[in-house]
Amino acid sequence: MEQVVIWDYLLCGAVLALVIWPRFNRWPASEQGQFQGQPRDYIHDRVFIGYASVYLLTFVLLAFSVSRFEELRKMVTQWLSSGAGSLDSAGILDRLHALFGPQSFILYLAIIVVLLQIPYVSRIDERWRSVLLTAARVPRAALGLKLQIVDAIQNGGLGSDFTKSVVQSLSDKGFSEFWCAVGKGGKGGVGVDQALAAGQMLVYAMYLLKLNKQFEFQYPGANDLYRIETRLNEIAAVLPAQNQETDMLAVQGYCRELESSVTMLAEILAKNYVKSYPDSVARQSTLAQFGFNLEFVDQKEFRILLPTVLVVGGLLVSCVLIIMLFMLLFDVVGVSAPRGGQWFTVDRIFFWSLGGWVSYAVAACLGLFFNEALKGPLGERNLATYVLGFAFATLGSCVFFLLSREQFKPQYLWLAINFGVLALAVIRSRGRYFTSQEGVQRKAIQIGGQYALISGVLQMLIHISFRGLDTTALNLVMFFLFGACRGFAVAFLVSYILMDFERIQQQGSRRRFPRVSFRQSIKGEIANRPVEVFVRDISEQGAMLQFRRAMGVKLGDPVSLQFEFGRMQGRVISTQNHFVRVCFDMDNSAADEIHRYISDEMGLAV
Repeated sequence: MEQVVIWDYLLCGAVLALVIWPRFNRWPASEQGQFQGQPRDYIHDRVFIGYASVYLLTFVLLAFSVSRFEELRKMVTQWLSSGAGSLDSAGILDRLHALFGPQSFILYLAIIVVLLQIPYVSRIDERWRSVLLTAARVPRAALGLKLQIVDAIQNGGLGSDFTKSVVQSLSDKGFSEFWCAVGKGGKGGVGVDQALAAGQMLVYAMYLLKLNKQFEFQYPGANDLYRIETRLNEIAAVLPAQNQETDMLAVQGYCRELESSVTMLAEILAKNYVKSYPDSVARQSTLAQFGFNLEFVDQKEFRILLPTVLVVGGLLVSCVLIIMLFMLLFDVVGVSAPRGGQWFTVDRIFFWSLGGWVSYAVAACLGLFFNEALKGPLGERNLATYVLGFAFATLGSCVFFLLSREQFKPQYLWLAINFGVLALAVIRSRGRYFTSQEGVQRKAIQIGGQYALISGVLQMLIHISFRGLDTTALNLVMFFLFGACRGFAVAFLVSYILMDFERIQQQGSRRRFPRVSFRQSIKGEIANRPVEVFVRDISEQGAMLQFRRAMGVKLGDPVSLQFEFGRMQGRVISTQNHFVRVCFDMDNSAADEIHRYISDEMGLAV
């Protein structure tokens, strides 16, 4: 028997190493053709191994779950039969059962690999692989910088002073009138407009390519730069000839291709700058010298180690105290104990506390892990983060019960679900950025109350699954209260610690007058002329304004802006291209109103 188990594990390792690992090192269909080489060529070895391990662990956990639950085994077998065609899947499964046993890892790992050939399953796998590869390939700081660069190009563009050399080099190759019109942003007919738009995108792509070359191909995809440069030169040679064409389908195709090239070059530039300038302020100031008016708001990276330690320790204390209290209460009110005897015993308190603490701690840590891992590519509190956090937390609790019990009973699945729901509470508490302790308390009470209701209902179902339907109403009420009180205690504790640490660390990161994103058009006056301007960001001391066209704004011009919270007055202190920085005169402005607005919006913008 031991020899069979050893062979089972060895074969599992072989499948993971020879089939699953190479599969992770393949580009998903949505990204094929964008890069040369394999994903590993674009990812640091340590990072690649970490994300590949998560991918392998997904298959291991799926195989483990299927091998332990009869219903999952039946469902997977049916899928295999439906996708195997004329293959005698039932006979093959019977022979493998006889050889390795019904709970063999290699049996169900092989079945999962076969199921990947089904288009629906393959698409799910590709999406999961794409999420992991994107998170591994583009660090969070580089991803944010990439989006800022693309946003700067799309919203404000680059000034002609910065792209002048690119336009001149293109003009020297021919079609100088067309490239001069592109450099000036000239307008014409519908067809001409589309050609000029494509020409401007080409100029931006050439400019990004020029900046990337300054890093001497530090980016691992050096061949990508050469390939993109070759393609841009090809488009530059034929695009001006499309200027007077009536059929602009080709120009539209060039526009889409150039937008993709700009996005990819922005990603390369962002990774180079993150690598060369670890400090975000240095990156911002350096890129500003090259014409990028990047949106910048106060941010703070959340240090997660200390609150995690406090959460784990607090869960232990909460579990012990709540269980001791209710074991005593069960004896006082007369809740029927299993096999007679008393509820309040050292063994029961120890094992219930240990099981609850380990399961809750695993759920909390996995919730934090998936939130931090997927926050960059998917955003805060994404649906995929909730699903993965809950699923893996439930599986982790199942593993604990499997290892700590002589036999894994179906009732333990309800217990695992009860503990796994805590991962949802953890994810819900992240990224709130409250500015006051009262806000933290209200949200923690809300999250604790929601989890208390869920935990109370699940605790009743767990009691019914162990005792059957002939239990008493007193038992149901007491177990509901037990689940609700324990659920509220742990959820309130976890969410309060995480949100309050986030609040404290955020306050330490802010400047005296923090800047937040606004991104709305408002009406006002500049130099006594009525205008409608787009406000990119504001602080209690000033704002960044963006104009669609040159307004002839000069330093020192008086400014009056009508915000939703009140009128702010000030003067122009700097101008660059279509951007104007304004300093508010707080004596003649709605100082209290903007202070309250900034405080409220910090939870959304920081």
